[in-house]
Amino acid sequence: MALSFIANLFGRRLRVGDRVRLEGGYDMEPRWLNGQSAYFGLCVDFIPGDAGRPAAVVQLEKAITFDGAQGNFLVLRLRYVGARWAKREVVHLELFSSPPNSLQDPSTRGLWIESHASYRVEGPNNSFKPKPLRGSP
Repeated sequence: MALSFIANLFGRRLRVGDRVRLEGGYDMEPRWLNGQSAYFGLCVDFIPGDAGRPAAVVQLEKAITFDGAQGNFLVLRLRYVGARWAKREVVHLELFSSPPNSLQDPSTRGLWIESHASYRVEGPNNSFKPKPLRGSP
């Protein structure tokens, strides 16, 4: 446990362009995973989040359908005080159909799908080509 903490503290950070693996948290078979073991996506942005902490935007390789909603974007919010955007961490997940610019406006909320999901950086993106964001070419 201590080595994992130290690796997260001083190790590689989550960065835009990283491929990430997203897994469940407390539930043995989280409904949002739809029978899969994980979803994969690309970290495409960091946006202003709650209390001055940035939130990560991940564009999924495959859309998630959950509680009647479907989306290709997840916003990851750090779960614990003192947590950092490391190689792996526990996060809240919100599902969006399009990428939000900020979470500081209370009207900008996606569909909450998990409070204790985990992500792991799989490395830099080598194959998945994300759709352009906000009118980028």
